[in-house]
Amino acid sequence: MNPYVDKMKSKISLTKNESVVLSITDDGTEVEESHEFILVARILTNKKVWLSTFQRQIAEHWEGRFKVNIKEHHSDLFLLYFGCEGDLLRALDKEP
Repeated sequence: MNPYVDKMKSKISLTKNESVVLSITDDGTEVEESHEFILVARILTNKKVWLSTFQRQIAEHWEGRFKVNIKEHHSDLFLLYFGCEGDLLRALDKEP
């Protein structure tokens, strides 16, 4: 028999830290702002851009791993807070 298969079937002993269970759910609460993965965005238009409209449009099209938290910075600049580096890179690569 293969020794790796035998090892996989054996009992696992976890340390105290390894035995802690972390449950992550999407309960509808706001995403904590990560100050590590941020983009500054400007919408190129002559019209007023409403924060609520911008947030709704992004939410409809965004397919990242985490939600994007968008806040108005000043004079038509927005801060986009991403939950992870991968989502930030997806946005930079112009993915939905």
